[in-house]
Formats: sequence, C-alpha cells, structure tokens
Amino acid sequence: SSTVDIVDEVHVFVNNTSAGALDVTFQTATGAGADRTELATISVPAKTELISVIPGLILSDGYRLEAYAPTTPSSINIFGFVNRIDQNT
Repeated sequence: SSTVDIVDEVHVFVNNTSAGALDVTFQTATGAGADRTELATISVPAKTELISVIPGLILSDGYRLEAYAPTTPSSINIFGFVNRIDQNT
C-alpha cells in the first residue's frame, strides 16, 4: 500500500514436496532497486503439508514481500493472502 492510512496484513503458507528439507528466504523490498531487507530464512521440512510461516506481517508505504528458494524451487509451494486494512474506518 502507498498511504499511511492503509496497511496490508500478509499471511503466507508453504509446503515442501521434496524428500529433504529446503530453505525459503523471505525479504521485504521497496522499488525495483536493491532496497531489500531479509526477514528470515526458514527451513521447510520434507514432505510437509501447508504450514504457516508468516502469520500477519504488517506492510505499508509501498513495501512488498518477496520469497525465494535457491535450491529446487519447484519443490516448494508458497500460498498466501492479504487483508488490506483502512485505518480510517
């Protein structure tokens, strides 16, 4: 979101379909440049069902959430949703 009166509450879930644990790194970013801040690298156990990894992170002022899995990314599934909250209502 780009205004201070509106915030985004982000929820993210992952699962791993491979036979071994895999790391997923989450970071926030602003703009298209290198303005990134790593939040966490999470080791997702092998053959997991969906697990909650980000349960309601608040983002505002044009921030976005990025995720990547540097090894065998096709074995990681990432799902999520955003609640947009208008703080004026």
